[in-house]
Amino acid sequence: MRVYIKYIGILDKSNNIHGLSLDEGLNIITGRSSTGKSAIINIFDYCMGAKRNNIPHGVISTSAKLYFLVLNVNDKFITLAREENKNSQGFIKFESILMPINSFANEYFSQEYFIPLDEYIREIGSIFGLTISDIDTTDQDKLKKKKGHPSVRNMMPFMLQHQNLIANNQALFYRFDDSERRERVIEEFKIFLGLVDQNYFILMQKVDELNNHIKGIERSISSFNQQLQSHIPYIEEQREQYHSITGQELFPNTPSEQLLHKPALYRDKLADYVPQINTESMSYQQTYDRLRLRQNELLGEKRDLVLRLSDINSSIRTIRDYRDKISEVKPITQAYKQVSCCPFCGKLSDSTQNAENSLTRAINWLNKELRETQPLFKSYLPKRKELMDKISSIDNQIKEIAQRIASTKEINTKLQKNRSLDEQAALILSNVQNELLWIISEGKNDWEAEKNEYLQEKDQIENYIKEHYNLSERMLQVAKSINSSMNILAPQFSFEHSPINLEFDIQRFELFCTLDGEKVYLSSMGSGANWLYSHICLFLSLLKLFVSEKACLIPPILFIDQPSQVYFPVQNDVKVEFDAAALKGGEDADEDLLQVANLYSKILTFIDELYSQYGIKPQIIISDHADNLVLDGYTFENYVKARWRDKADGLIDVSKLTSNIK
Repeated sequence: MRVYIKYIGILDKSNNIHGLSLDEGLNIITGRSSTGKSAIINIFDYCMGAKRNNIPHGVISTSAKLYFLVLNVNDKFITLAREENKNSQGFIKFESILMPINSFANEYFSQEYFIPLDEYIREIGSIFGLTISDIDTTDQDKLKKKKGHPSVRNMMPFMLQHQNLIANNQALFYRFDDSERRERVIEEFKIFLGLVDQNYFILMQKVDELNNHIKGIERSISSFNQQLQSHIPYIEEQREQYHSITGQELFPNTPSEQLLHKPALYRDKLADYVPQINTESMSYQQTYDRLRLRQNELLGEKRDLVLRLSDINSSIRTIRDYRDKISEVKPITQAYKQVSCCPFCGKLSDSTQNAENSLTRAINWLNKELRETQPLFKSYLPKRKELMDKISSIDNQIKEIAQRIASTKEINTKLQKNRSLDEQAALILSNVQNELLWIISEGKNDWEAEKNEYLQEKDQIENYIKEHYNLSERMLQVAKSINSSMNILAPQFSFEHSPINLEFDIQRFELFCTLDGEKVYLSSMGSGANWLYSHICLFLSLLKLFVSEKACLIPPILFIDQPSQVYFPVQNDVKVEFDAAALKGGEDADEDLLQVANLYSKILTFIDELYSQYGIKPQIIISDHADNLVLDGYTFENYVKARWRDKADGLIDVSKLTSNIK
């Protein structure tokens, strides 16, 4: 996409225009301090939708009525403007032909073209092709704060290198001190590069929806299986009673679990099942004896556990009492040492030394006890819980056994009440059949088939995403491209270490180099020159990426503010001519001038190479104090768009303000 800034300017309160005409390629604004050079980057940011007006307070902010810029987008012109005292809206107007900069008077900025700021930001994004409206990929995203539209505001970190950022060793990108903004920029980077579109996010949402369906089915299957397990004891009890009544086993050699997992098969078998009563069978007595035996075993196990629990509770009480008593004694760090000497003969006595040794041992023992009592106390608590859980489980088993014993006795009771064994056996068969019918009813959904359908659809979508987007691989290629470009540029600048292997972490947006096999991040890279060139290499490489990616939405525009500050402090630059030696405090400035000139020369070479390779000249706007540099193969003056050295010079033409006063 061919995009560059044609005009950037100010309409003052007296209807005067102050501004610059810019071109593709390198644009240099040079001059002394306090002329508005650094304000240009803030005007651009404000006109691109910044919610806050960060233009420095001074003659510019007090004189301005509004700020504007004109963008050339594929030879169509868009005027963007923001009012000085009203940051809740923005002006946007499309033109088919380029108007002279002085025609942007008060009448041009009609109120009908002002729109609310949120709409203004979205409209600018659409100019660059940013039309995606929903970048959520999961339902969890929607449960949180909805991500909504990607924003052109998140392109600004790739385009702006302020004076306090260009040689910063703690930060690479504009406004990355805001962690939420940082995360959004990193997340939307793939969108800005054109690697994904709205359809990608729709497909990702569909995959998440299918995953939720699959998980729901798995939960249903798991829940149903748990219910089946809970019904096994009932089936066991019914089969046991049937055996006691008839003397015959119901489905011999068949686990009860199998009946529950194949309910239709065994329901059909039960339909024609005729109970056969064996009156000679002792199964009733055998069942009763077996249940009583198991009941006694469980009671024995419980009593053993209760005794063990009692011992542990006793130990816990003892330790707690001991801890409470010993905690009243304050820890002692050392024994008081005093040499015992006979007042008559002056001979030293061993008795106090021995007492001292005994006291020291006692102190050590006491401190050890204080340290160990609490851990010992805590070590008993898990054991107590384990025993209590086992006792609870045995209580439940005893309760179940008691019910089964009662059911077994009830068979005889019913006989005495004229309920025949045939009738009781038929009732048992009916109970089992009803249980199987319930299972068939509850499990009528063919969950596995449904799950397989979802899995198949999910696989198809994921294969499509991989084939048409393959985001992981493409992001790896992006990282390789950036790293390759940086390491082609790096040898052209005066890094302290050479060769330097720069790498950009595409996941975290961090820059580091590898020295002696160890990662060294930007903050530890040493001098200001290293930090400057690291920023330059990264952002030029990003520019190349934006130009080379045909679907990229980020305009190939880069602002660099005061890159020469590393070599020439700018706070003292008030002279009519750029005096490098004076800025260095009288030191020899020739070598530093060569380094600054080399920086400009390499940037120009970089621009020409991109134009030759891709047919697009990225626009690089440098505001700087450096002037009249001798470049390698280029003429500095050909790229100067403004030179503000006289007292009346600057972004604001003071003579226009003066004439209005007169």
